[in-house]
Amino acid sequence: MPKAWVRLSCNPRFVEDNYALLSAKTEDEQVPLCYKVIANLRYMENEGMVKLSDGPYWLGADTSLVDLTCYLFFERMVALKHYRGVVIPEGCERTHVWFALMTERPSTKSTMNDEAYDIERYARSAA
Repeated sequence: MPKAWVRLSCNPRFVEDNYALLSAKTEDEQVPLCYKVIANLRYMENEGMVKLSDGPYWLGADTSLVDLTCYLFFERMVALKHYRGVVIPEGCERTHVWFALMTERPSTKSTMNDEAYDIERYARSAA
């Protein structure tokens, strides 16, 4: 796996900050975390999607374990949108395209949760 991907891994940067944002109770806590999550998404776009791949997926023209793993975390972003108003920002075109492609995969469709599931799942954290 490329060294750049180790720095881009969903777990240390993306996931922890997303959950911190969902769990933040006050606006004073939420605002800087919103900016951090958006910065993380832009970092993943520019240092990951743009630099690591010339195809629509993380590592090229075909899906890989990286795509399948990351998709799960992006699928849950519906909770960030619902509770904190955070979405994949403008300027992250590769990430938007990637997410749309992943969402349309038959294997993804057969296993994905609907939006209501993730919104309900994170209701207690976001309250």
